[in-house]
Amino acid sequence: MSSEILQSSSKWKTECVGNVFDIQQGKQVSKKNRIGDNQRPFLRTRNVFWGRLDTTELDEMNFTHSEEQKLKLNRGDLLLCEGGSVGRTAVWDREQDDIYYQNHLFRLRVKNNRIDPFFAMLWFWYAFEIGGVYFGRANSTTIANLSKSRLSELPILVPDISIQKKIVLIISTVMESKNQHGKIEGFSSELLSAVMMHLFSHGLHNETRKNTEIGYVPESWRKFSLGDVICLEYGKPLPKEDRDPTGSFPVFASNGEKTRSNKFHCQKPTIIVGRKGSAGKLTLTEEKCWPLDVTFYVTFDSEKFDLKFLYYLLKTINLPSLASGIKPGINRNHVYSEQVYLPSLGEQKEIANILEVIQTKIDNSVEKQDILQELFQSLLIELMTSQIDVDEIDFSTYNFESKVFEEVN
Repeated sequence: MSSEILQSSSKWKTECVGNVFDIQQGKQVSKKNRIGDNQRPFLRTRNVFWGRLDTTELDEMNFTHSEEQKLKLNRGDLLLCEGGSVGRTAVWDREQDDIYYQNHLFRLRVKNNRIDPFFAMLWFWYAFEIGGVYFGRANSTTIANLSKSRLSELPILVPDISIQKKIVLIISTVMESKNQHGKIEGFSSELLSAVMMHLFSHGLHNETRKNTEIGYVPESWRKFSLGDVICLEYGKPLPKEDRDPTGSFPVFASNGEKTRSNKFHCQKPTIIVGRKGSAGKLTLTEEKCWPLDVTFYVTFDSEKFDLKFLYYLLKTINLPSLASGIKPGINRNHVYSEQVYLPSLGEQKEIANILEVIQTKIDNSVEKQDILQELFQSLLIELMTSQIDVDEIDFSTYNFESKVFEEVN
């Protein structure tokens, strides 16, 4: 136990979880318990994520009247995972839905209003996932688990309720911003897919279309086998001593950039194609690089074809579906046999520029989410260890009812 953390602030009391929460474990999922006329939806550990609940798919089983009274969730209840990712916690924030929970979840209900449920969720997130405060508290079995008695004994810091609400507000501001960028990423990705589908079937010049083996395409577009357009070159192993995080050139594995090096063997902008591991995964790079031996890199005639157009064209082919074998990998001959239709080089560039605008929006949203995630973790550490004194911050203009996370419905 990290006693230094628990003693970090003289203003914060240390309590046992069982003193501030009423703890109840859910109903066991079994064939016998599924039989009955009173089928009710319930949450499993797979529905509980850090800070959010995904209720899009709910299981059902029979609950007796007494079990309904005992196991119905109330607004503000915490759901904490007993096994798997031990301690993973989210807050139930609904008023009306009659939802219950299985035995691998603990329901924590606040006693005496001394602790804000969202603050408690953030504390558990910090203590279990980031700060290692509860290291060793899970039983040492093949599947880590936490008993009710052990959970009751765990220490939890309980500052004044006003401090708790300020901490919740700070973190919620960061996470709501992250959620918004996640939505932008999602909408932009859907838009990119739709625009790609339209452009690769209609082109830009309102041409008459012809019916082909891959669907309708503009009349002027020419048929190729991919093997006539691109060559997939094998990547090469890079000695460990040549890998340098401060190097000038990116080193690519099948799942994207892993490290850097001061050496390169691919001199031109290219597309990296996962050959093994993340087979078929595509990465576009416009600098010299070292593709590893688990990848292919693309070479082509730049006087006939545009790099970015080819990147989006490959995205339409679903390369991962071409992987085969016990450890699925890409056979380049399978890629070469794919039939495609391509416009003139000028139209390729125009199409690529349109798609690049949307892709840039996606990339920016992903980058901002990464930055906000790092900010979230650093703030959580500093707030839970009193490195930031929230009493010195003016919150008079803020609404303390702000939520930390959105529930996925």
